[in-house]
Amino acid sequence: TLPTGVGILFGALALLLIARPDPGLRWPTAHAAWQIGLVVLSSYIYGRVMEPIGFIAASAAMTIVIGLLFRAPPKALLPLSVAFPVVLAYVFNNWLELQLPDGWWGGF
Repeated sequence: TLPTGVGILFGALALLLIARPDPGLRWPTAHAAWQIGLVVLSSYIYGRVMEPIGFIAASAAMTIVIGLLFRAPPKALLPLSVAFPVVLAYVFNNWLELQLPDGWWGGF
């Protein structure tokens, strides 16, 4: 029910933006449009590989790709890119009892 409700809300807001666009709208630069395109592509790939390789590996890879795309410092990016999905998977699997894809390593 929640995803459907969120989808309806976002759809209505998208229609509102189409019907009444911001008069001072500035389109993104070519570089920003390229970055947005890469984020969309990597999000699609993330969704396709999450089941076979697992949530933690897919999320770590996605975080690294997005972080590098937006020039995050690698010293902070790499440890956080691994720690965040591990903590998130632990919380989802053990506290919320919502199973995420385990992938090749088995999960929690």
